[in-house]
This record gives sequence, C-alpha cells and structure tokens, in this order.
Amino acid sequence: MSSLLDHIKQLHSDQLFTNLVQFMNLLSPQMESSELFSPSNEYKVLVFYGDALYQTKDYRRAERVYHRALSLKKNTPKSKRKSQSNGSTDLIAEIDVKYQIHLCFLKQQQLSNAAIVLESIPLKHRNSRINMSLGEIYRMDRNPSAVNCFKEVLKESPFALTAIHHLIKLDVKVNDILSIVNTAIASTPAMSWLSTWIRAHSYMNSIQVGNAITLLRQLYDNPLLKGNTEIMVSLGEAYYYSGDYKKAIHFFKRAFTADPMLVRGLDFYASVLAKESQLKELETLSNQLVQRCNSLESVAEPWVVLSYYCYLSNKKESKSYFFAQKACTLSNNSVEALLLKGMILSESKRSEAKTCFLEAHTSAPHRFEPIKCLTEIYLADNQKQSAANMANVALKTLGHSPRTLTLVASVFLTDSVNNEKSKAKQALERAVKQDSTYLNAVYLLSNLYLEEKNFDKAIEILNKAIESSESNVKLHKMLSECYLGKNEHEKASHHRSIVSKLELSYRNSNESSQRLEHQSHTGGDTVSSTLDLEVDDIPPSDDDVDESETDVITLDLEVDDIPPSDDDVDESETDVVWSDDNYSVT
Repeated sequence: MSSLLDHIKQLHSDQLFTNLVQFMNLLSPQMESSELFSPSNEYKVLVFYGDALYQTKDYRRAERVYHRALSLKKNTPKSKRKSQSNGSTDLIAEIDVKYQIHLCFLKQQQLSNAAIVLESIPLKHRNSRINMSLGEIYRMDRNPSAVNCFKEVLKESPFALTAIHHLIKLDVKVNDILSIVNTAIASTPAMSWLSTWIRAHSYMNSIQVGNAITLLRQLYDNPLLKGNTEIMVSLGEAYYYSGDYKKAIHFFKRAFTADPMLVRGLDFYASVLAKESQLKELETLSNQLVQRCNSLESVAEPWVVLSYYCYLSNKKESKSYFFAQKACTLSNNSVEALLLKGMILSESKRSEAKTCFLEAHTSAPHRFEPIKCLTEIYLADNQKQSAANMANVALKTLGHSPRTLTLVASVFLTDSVNNEKSKAKQALERAVKQDSTYLNAVYLLSNLYLEEKNFDKAIEILNKAIESSESNVKLHKMLSECYLGKNEHEKASHHRSIVSKLELSYRNSNESSQRLEHQSHTGGDTVSSTLDLEVDDIPPSDDDVDESETDVITLDLEVDDIPPSDDDVDESETDVVWSDDNYSVT
C-alpha cells in the first residue's frame, strides 16, 4: 500500500505541480497540528511543496517553504535523521535547496539575498552550478569576485562557454583563460577549434575587431564548423562593431535563415537593419518574433527588435520606449538596449539619454556607437567642449578610421566662430580616401565642396560612392545639384529622373506595406496589431538641459598633424600611436 509520502512524491515526479500545490494547501494545516511525517520525510515533503510553488511562479511562498525545510533539518539531530530515514541516503541535499532559494530571490529581483544564500555554502561544497550562479550575480553587481567564480567553473567544466565569454567581458587575459582549458582542448580532438574561438571573442572585446574577423573567418571556413549559425552570428557581430553594416547584415541574415529560432544576435541584427533603414526586413523579423512571443517573453533580444520596429515605423513613441526599457531590465542593461533606450529618449529627455550612453560607454569602451551617441548629444546640448573630448576619445581609442575622422569633422563643423571648415574638410578627405563608400563622410564632404562650388570634386566622390549604392536617392539628388551648378542640364535631368523613379517606387512599396498592415491589423495577426497596446507616455523631464550655453569652445583638433598614409587605416590596428597634441582640446 502506498504511503502519503509516496503519493506526494508521485505528484512531484509527474510534474503535476498545480495539483501538488492544491493538495499541500489542504494538507499543510494538518501537518502543523499533528505528526503526519517523521522529520526526515517532512523535510522531503516541504522541498517537494517548495518546488511546486516555484514552478507555479509563487516565488515568495516557495522561498518560505524552502526555509521551513532547512530549519526543520537544522533542528533535527543527525542521529534521529538517520534512524528515521531507515538508512536511506536519498535525503535532498541542503545545497540543492539553497540553490532553489537563491532562484526564488532572483525571481523577486533580490540579488543581494540570492548572493547571501549561495555564499552560505562552504567553498569546498560549491559545484560549478553554484559558482556559475554566484558569478552571474557578482557580474550584475559589478563585483570583481565574479572572475574567481567563473574560473572555478572552468576548472570543473572547461567547455562552459558562457563562463568563458563572461571572463572575456571582464577583461581577463586570453592566455589566463586558455591556461585553464587547454588541457581539455588537447585531449578532445573534436574541440581543437575552441582556442581560436576564445581568441576571436577576446579580440571582439577590444579595439582589435579586425583580428576577430580574421579568426572567425577561419572558423567559418573550417569543415568541422560548416554551416554553424553561432559562427555566422559572431561574424555579423564583429562586422557590426567594425562599421561594415552590409557584411553584418549578410551574416546575420544567413544565420537567421538557417535557424529561424535563433535568439542570440537578434538585438545586433535589429540595430544594423535600423542603421541601414531596412524597415521592411525589420517588420518581417518582428512578425516572426510576435508568433513566438510567449516563449521569448523573458529574453531581452526580441524586445530590442520590437522597439526598433515601433520607433522606425513612426508608431507611438511610448511603445518603443516601453519595449526598450523591458530589454534593459531583462538584460541587466546590455549595451544594445542602452543605446536604443538612449536614442529614443534623446528626442525628449536628453539628460536621461546621456546617462544611458555613458553607461553603455563604460560597459564597452572599445565600441564606437556609444562614443558617437555621446558626441552627438553633447552637440545637441551645445556642449562643444564635451563633444570635442569624446571625439578625442574616439581617435585615441579606435584610431584614425573613416568613422572617427567623420565624427571629428562633425565637431569641427559646429564651430562657426573659428570657422573650422578647412579642418573638417581635411578630416573628411582622409576618411573618403580610406573608404569611398562611407556615406556619412561622402555626404558631409560633398556639401563642403558644393559650398565652395568645387563641383568636379563633389562629382568625383559622389560617383565613386554611387557605384555601390545605385539606389541611393540622396546621392542622385546631390549629383543633380552638382551638374546644375556646372550648367550640365542633361546630366542633372538624368539624375532627377532617377530620383523620381526611386521615390515613386518607395511610395508604392510603402503604400502596399500600409495596406497589408491595415488588413492584417483588422485580422489581428501581425506585429502591428499585437503591439497595439497602451503604455504610459514617457514622463516629462524635470531637468531639461539648458541649451543656452554660449561659451565659445576653441577646438584644436589638428588634422594637419596627421601623418600622410597611402594605405587605409584599420580600426583594429593598435600599433599606431599619435602624439597627445593630435586632436587635443585646449
């Protein structure tokens, strides 16, 4: 005949958690008023009850029940426990119960309490699961002890790639990581590629992104890793960091086409689609995610995608902000989520946007995007000194690349008092020489040439740029303006005609998209209808930035001092050292 404990154990093993919770709710008063179980069996019953409460998301009650179980065990003499368990060795380990309590605290956003519970486990009894969880908490709390925790994980589980990734993000030297895992790699021929993977990701966490791309391309071409979507996503991320958005999209698209259920990299993919104004692709991606929204509710990356879609498709600003804030919460303020949130806030609450960008820059000082966002928001606030300082940071950290040179030029162009256009032009000419397809530099430099009525030079760089961007409306408009300036009306008319066709095509595409969106909205089965929820508007700022700063900042970012170069400068090069006088601010 089955005992009461056997029935409870059966409900637990069959994962009938709601049934078990209801049963225990009825049984609990009887347990407290009479001795239904021996202390050791009551301990088991309480743990089963706690598990059921956790699985039904009643985290506060689960935590209390687990604590009751530990208290019961602590207050029961060891001799009595042994005698009443009839020599059984299947008592649920105290470590496992403490681990569950820590999970309850995490679900309630109580990081410090979760850490205290795990820290109560003696060092010699901490397995890789305990060390990994403790390391995650320390990492979120910016506690340097996280490094030791993740190293302990690797000693027990050398192929714990998340732990390796965290150590890289915490700036642990790649050789220190390899010294722990190399023995396991050497004894496992199928994992011979792992050391290259580790080095590649270490480079991705630095300014040497070019080296990361080289190593990842080696892995991509490795027959052992043929068609590996993880490598494709990493390549997309690396190209995104380097500013090569077209190649980034290529690899992201390949990865998500090969495995539509992928989650990692979705935030980067959405960001690069937004930067390339590929709204249709972003809408398609959003629709795919909405169909999986229930399973992805607690993951940050899909919320970044939905936020970008709402923001770029001119939907209510509060929706995009709501999704960006949710992504920040779920990811513990990842760089991509912070950049997106800051971008949304920059239109109405620049001081808060600035805070987002500063945190992103602190988390990833090797990334260009936070520096660019900070520079632009300082310029919007008329804080030219701060903008110039950030431009210096970009040059000193990332080197003289098309992106950093263009950023510097944008600061020069705001200095109307000292008329620094000549310096801006030199910086832009250097940028376009390195990469004739870098459109931000092409636009700014072409405008400067147009102001000077130097139409031939403007036409030259615009024609080079248009070779890789034939459907770019802005380039054709600028070429038309140049030819008009030269009185070459036939060529000007040719480019105006191209502009008209491209704009008509865009309008037709947009109208078609809106019709489909409206039809689907009435059917209620697309991202547009799914995201049609009411969220609070972004609250008004109490500390709006005063834009009346009138102090004139003298920018001394000397382009003349840049040594001439026949070769393109790669952002990943670290052996180029510039004097402190270059691009300095006085």
